Amino acid sequence: MLVSSVVLAFKMLPRTPFVFLTLLLLPAAQPLILSRRAALEISLTFASTISDSSSSTSATSQQPAYDGYASTYDLLDDKVASSLSFLGLSQGRSDLLSNSYGSVLEICAGTGINLPYYPKRKLKSLTMLDISPNMLKLAEERKESYPCENVKFDIADITDGRAVIGRYGEGAFDTIVDTFSLCVLDTETVRTLELVRRLIKPDGKILLFENARADNSFVGAYQDLTAQAIAKKGGGKGCVFNQRVDELVKEAGLTILDRNDYAGGLFRAYVCGRGG
Repeated sequence: MLVSSVVLAFKMLPRTPFVFLTLLLLPAAQPLILSRRAALEISLTFASTISDSSSSTSATSQQPAYDGYASTYDLLDDKVASSLSFLGLSQGRSDLLSNSYGSVLEICAGTGINLPYYPKRKLKSLTMLDISPNMLKLAEERKESYPCENVKFDIADITDGRAVIGRYGEGAFDTIVDTFSLCVLDTETVRTLELVRRLIKPDGKILLFENARADNSFVGAYQDLTAQAIAKKGGGKGCVFNQRVDELVKEAGLTILDRNDYAGGLFRAYVCGRGG
């Protein structure tokens, strides 16, 4: 859901070091030889993102909060994506979702921002699951973006394994997708990925696009210092943006088949298998 918590951390910084850290955080963009104007535009975009709010990392307790966010939720993603298009996040989302096929489940689907990125001729069905009715209502209204005729919207808590398995059964899906939601699940991340492992067919694919702790030691340390504060009080909507996603994926028993990094590893796209 959230690509923005890494951005919101920099609201705390004075403008001059903010520009410096922005450039440091974006080594992938350095070969483009950014102009001073471009760097300033990026920093101003980061510094002016949405107002503060708070939320819990408990999925159930987040439902009222995300119902409230729904009407303005896409504004931040759109603002960041348009200003940082050179990072390739939109293309990365498209490239990742091109791997989807057959019966697809998207967890924490939110307002349906992924709908236009699914390959239209490869999907037999698409189930959009989210805890927020208001979010899913907005997703359902994106009818022009449906990638197949069989699209349904289910309200459910992905951290409630018994209920989710009871609804769909084990090995029910060819593809399971999550984009920028593991950070919100926080302490429930591994348990959720273990559930995803039960839901996927043995030869199916699990597609993840997530916030991650950067490999750069300075940036990673800064993420560690600010992640909890941003998640709880800094406008991050519960997103703990310094997760070591590789380790969490492996702990859940999944196999990483492919990984692509964006913005120096702040955002990572994974194609995973069910594992042995």
